[in-house]
Amino acid sequence: MEDSALARLVLLAQAGKRSELDRLFGKIQQPIFRYIYGITKDVHLAEDLLQEVFMIAFRKLWLLEEPKAFMTWIYRIASRVTFRHLRKKKVPVVFDVSLLEEQVEVKEDSLPLDIDLQQLISQVTTASRTVLFLRFIEKKSLKEISLILEIPLGTVKSRLNYGISQLQKINAKN
Repeated sequence: MEDSALARLVLLAQAGKRSELDRLFGKIQQPIFRYIYGITKDVHLAEDLLQEVFMIAFRKLWLLEEPKAFMTWIYRIASRVTFRHLRKKKVPVVFDVSLLEEQVEVKEDSLPLDIDLQQLISQVTTASRTVLFLRFIEKKSLKEISLILEIPLGTVKSRLNYGISQLQKINAKN
């Protein structure tokens, strides 16, 4: 859906139009579910977390000042909810940034072409998986990923490079 059409739905939903809120959530349900599932790899958990994301979004939608930033905002909520749950369940979400140089340029063209990307992404660290998923599956820019995950752009690049490196190693074994 085009950003301006989505922003219009946000404005109407903020104005109290219940049918527009339903349409808005209907439009974003699949990408947000796909994102949460891409991190958790658990359908039932992703469904539960999606409901939590929608509850938070419903309660706080009126606080969103820039309707065009809605997708970044909703992905940020989904990230917070998902990672909070993983931390509570003691699922490791730590990424050792010291393994990489912050300023390494991202070499996205070095990603192997003959891979099942979604299946391989599930095999890398959670932090890298999140960045890879947002970049290659959801087609987000590096800046958008930085805003969604609330991490520096350099960290996004590092996690992306690390994830691509891991994907190449996994693909080489196959």
